[in-house]
Amino acid sequence: MNLTRAIAAGIAAAFVAGCSLSMTGMVDLDPVPYSFHPPSGLESKLSVEPMTGDWASDVFGAGVESAVTVTYTPEQGDPTILMGVYYMPESVFDGAVNPNEPPLYGSEVARADGYVLSVAGPQDSIYDPESQDGRNIGLLYDALYDSESYMTK
Repeated sequence: MNLTRAIAAGIAAAFVAGCSLSMTGMVDLDPVPYSFHPPSGLESKLSVEPMTGDWASDVFGAGVESAVTVTYTPEQGDPTILMGVYYMPESVFDGAVNPNEPPLYGSEVARADGYVLSVAGPQDSIYDPESQDGRNIGLLYDALYDSESYMTK
């Protein structure tokens, strides 16, 4: 009986370890039904906040169902906005696309089941590209437009 318990305990421990590994390295974008998986170790520098203010009122009024702001915290200094994340029916996203203007809700990174996930990242360098924060932002910039960086919840 002890051997059976030991095997069961080992299987349970492996299962729990596997679950916790899958949870590390991600940023939950709640209420957007996705998580963002940044380059290793950078998730601790990111925080998610509800999108607020006049822009948020306009966004939700236009039919976007959920939107958040993701903030980056540098080694020194104040946190800064890294990206806006939007989740909406594809008709809302497609209706807002104007080839003569910058994308209203950023760039599409995923489309499934009639919905679009889009992100709007920084338009210019936030930090000195030679600094650690500048290198981090470069890595994050590449990841935030890569559909492989997002998983549905």
